Amino acid sequence: MTIAQQTELFVDFSNPNPTPAVLSAATVVQLPLELQIKGESVTNCRAYFSTTITPSSITFFGGSTIPPATTCRFLFPGVSPRETGSYTLTVPAGGLQTDLGSNADPASATLTVTGTGLSVEQVFDPPSVAVGASSRLTVTLRNDGALPASFSQPFTGFLPSQLETAAAPNAATTCSGGTASATRDTVVLSAGASLPAGAACTLAVDVASPLPGSYTSQVAAGAMQTTAGTNALASTATLTIAPGSGSAPLVALAPAAFSLSTPANRSVSASLSIANASGSNPLIYRVEPREAARVAWTPRVLGSPVDFRLDDGSIEGIVGRTGGNRSFGSVWLNRFTVAEAMTIDSISVFWPAALPGGGQSSGLQLGMQPNLLVYYDAAASGSPVNAVRIGVDRRVSIGALDAFETYPAQFAVPGAGDVYIGFVDEWAVRVGGYPGVVVPAARDVTQPQQRSWVSGTSSPNVLTDLVNLASNGFTASSEAMGIPGNWMIRATGSTGASATVCNGPATQWLSATPASGWLNGGGSTAIEIVADPAAASLAEGTYQANLCVSSNDAQQSQTPVPVTLTVTPATCVVKDTVFCDGLDVAAEAKGVHRAN
Repeated sequence: MTIAQQTELFVDFSNPNPTPAVLSAATVVQLPLELQIKGESVTNCRAYFSTTITPSSITFFGGSTIPPATTCRFLFPGVSPRETGSYTLTVPAGGLQTDLGSNADPASATLTVTGTGLSVEQVFDPPSVAVGASSRLTVTLRNDGALPASFSQPFTGFLPSQLETAAAPNAATTCSGGTASATRDTVVLSAGASLPAGAACTLAVDVASPLPGSYTSQVAAGAMQTTAGTNALASTATLTIAPGSGSAPLVALAPAAFSLSTPANRSVSASLSIANASGSNPLIYRVEPREAARVAWTPRVLGSPVDFRLDDGSIEGIVGRTGGNRSFGSVWLNRFTVAEAMTIDSISVFWPAALPGGGQSSGLQLGMQPNLLVYYDAAASGSPVNAVRIGVDRRVSIGALDAFETYPAQFAVPGAGDVYIGFVDEWAVRVGGYPGVVVPAARDVTQPQQRSWVSGTSSPNVLTDLVNLASNGFTASSEAMGIPGNWMIRATGSTGASATVCNGPATQWLSATPASGWLNGGGSTAIEIVADPAAASLAEGTYQANLCVSSNDAQQSQTPVPVTLTVTPATCVVKDTVFCDGLDVAAEAKGVHRAN
């Protein structure tokens, strides 16, 4: 078969005996990494078997029964290859354990996958630029096959974390019948573009980054969805961002404070200007609206160290959230309980290389950048959906695999309650997910503490919400997912923290758009600030919050911009009536409504 096709996999369990055969242990069929199962099975023995299907394995659980003198056939109609080659699935002798005995001989099947002639090449020009400067990424789409190819789905190139399209992306294509477009982290060729046999065309965009480092653009195998098949092999290209030669970034904010007023049923907007001094290296900023701090903390013991850990140091499994050949942004958290205010001053994560014992690769790569997260639930309800996020983004780089890596942190916990500590797999927090299978969470199962959680989107077209976990389509404990255990995430903390104005929970009534970005030296931008009393059901009165502006300006790493909102009585929204003040009860009874 070719790489663009799907094939069928049959798994037969035969029992020639006159009595039923009961599986005394699980039988596992493990697929090579290059093959994936898509969809459910069809079987004549559904009532007798309990199974679990993942993209890379099939588990037939102990307790399942093969009826007497029967062959139970399981058909998996959607097995999809990702690379060319020859692949053999094997169940070894003794792999099927029943109360009547085991299989004496191994069972195997071999699949040969050929290519389609479709391929992808990438190049950065120039291959090295300074921070803030742009490079041109050109993606060449080639058809060396015998058939013309028409793109049945848009082709999307995903940029690595921290590499973005330039302010003027200049997206362009030479592909006939197609158009090019760009978002902050993607370049897209529309469906309908054509690629004749023996021809090639290009998709190009300008990219830049405010952070020095090496950035690798990856196009996964299968990214070209055409009428002639897909590309059999992945493609990569690396861009080096050199440190800038300018002065340190210097942020300037205007105005220094906001005083807004609006009726309870209407919103009001304003503009916050963020600028970077001329001649400076790029300024990276983030704006987070937070409730104003109300009281200082009074911890009982100053300077007491606290050690947070659930695992015993041994890894027994790896977990990720994937679909097809993509990974979706997920928040991995461990729940701890604290008795007083404190500061989380370090977070340690065990980054797995593969399943213990040399099994499936985790897909993690050195240089990937997860984002450390902390949430707080004063009510200690036992679920992160009730918790509020603490602090701002803390992106870090993976520098080692199969080992705990410790990162310094400074997350201020305001008092007693539950604290959720962990990370989001930042490479996957994008519309459509990450083009590759990555399972980032190491799992210890020796003594499950029932305190490990995961939250994320259930749709490939919706971003994971890092502020309000309750809005995500999927939030569950490891037990609820059927994989009890402890994520290998640890932390340290110290009591005696001091309150700051930016430690409050996120506001529901105040928003900032865009919430983050970066500026070259001499650049400026306007952030739209919207106060909406209805979003938080605010009654008449005065409310306070802070726009917490975090940046890489070492002298002003976090600057609060106070916002005061006065909510006045709701205005009349009923058209063409003199009774909307609510004074004429008789008229209201006849269908004229009032707005109070």
